[in-house]
Amino acid sequence: MSQDLLTNLIPHLESWWSVLGLIITFIGLALLVKGLIGLASRVQGGSKGAFLTLLCGVILINCPEFMDVLAQSLFNQNSAQVLSYRPPNHAASGLFRLVVLVVGLTGMIGLARGVYILRLTGGEGGGLPRALVHIAGGILCVNLVDFLRILAVSLGGEVQSVVTSILG
Repeated sequence: MSQDLLTNLIPHLESWWSVLGLIITFIGLALLVKGLIGLASRVQGGSKGAFLTLLCGVILINCPEFMDVLAQSLFNQNSAQVLSYRPPNHAASGLFRLVVLVVGLTGMIGLARGVYILRLTGGEGGGLPRALVHIAGGILCVNLVDFLRILAVSLGGEVQSVVTSILG
């Protein structure tokens, strides 16, 4: 019964990947417009913040490409492979697929939040360290399976065999 529920829930969550991508793109468009307005108004001392807002808007508009660049740099794969992940057949394979998908969606939100926080770097609030933590955590969450495989190979021994048997 619970396996059927998970199997029915997964396609609905997969469709949220493109919905989140559109939401992030619209937030990026709003930041882009806000940055252009800030640069055009030429408020003294506000040009740095306006430029950072403009830059973050451009990055958020190109969020799928930004995620792919980071994923290719770290894991040599595209970030959308979280949607095509299929664990090996065992009793909890549906649960693992659901967990990987939910963590991937959360990572996508975290990455976008990190870029959004990046615009606070010019002002107060410690924007840069918080932004980098969100961006790094988001990329690790989007590429959870490969990150766990790399971690298992690093630890070796029984950890590697358990992770390989669970994740494939």
